[in-house]
Amino acid sequence: MKSSSRGREQSTLVRAGFNAYREAWLHSQDLLYLGHFHPRVDTFLRDELGKLRNATRRSPGRHQAVAEEKQSRRRRFLQLVEVAKEIHEIVEKCVEQGLDVLETRRAVFHKIRGSWIEDFVLQKVRDEKKSPFARIPYGKQDRVVYLHDPKSWRAHQLAVALLSLERDYEYATIERETAPTRTRGKSKKNNRKK
Repeated sequence: MKSSSRGREQSTLVRAGFNAYREAWLHSQDLLYLGHFHPRVDTFLRDELGKLRNATRRSPGRHQAVAEEKQSRRRRFLQLVEVAKEIHEIVEKCVEQGLDVLETRRAVFHKIRGSWIEDFVLQKVRDEKKSPFARIPYGKQDRVVYLHDPKSWRAHQLAVALLSLERDYEYATIERETAPTRTRGKSKKNNRKK
């Protein structure tokens, strides 16, 4: 399933849940407060509940991801970066020692055994849907990305790829969200003396 269809299904489910909860809550307020007081008070309460109904109505259109979701992805990314750094170091040591691909995979396996990423990292076939190394873009370099070639990938790229597999997002989306924020320097226009 593509991330766009997953996102659409998820937003439809969230919208339905929100609307059901909202309607149940507003109905309970109607039952609790309307028809139990003096007609003037009842009119006032009916107006207030109408305002509340309008205030809780969601606007149509696409809603941006909630800040908490982005923070959650960022926290998970930082965890995965640490694991990816360790994997990268293991692979570099194996290459320095001249170990073959099988021995390199075995060394990585001992590090990540029992983890959910084990099946993804140790993929033998470059499956676009399951292999994080197949998701890492290698457009400007001339080498294909493989686990046993530490020069073809960096730790943060593996972390981005693993998070994109875990959360079912596109690689570029996760990369954009987890990129360090840069402060912009003064433009050339501002640096000129008048």
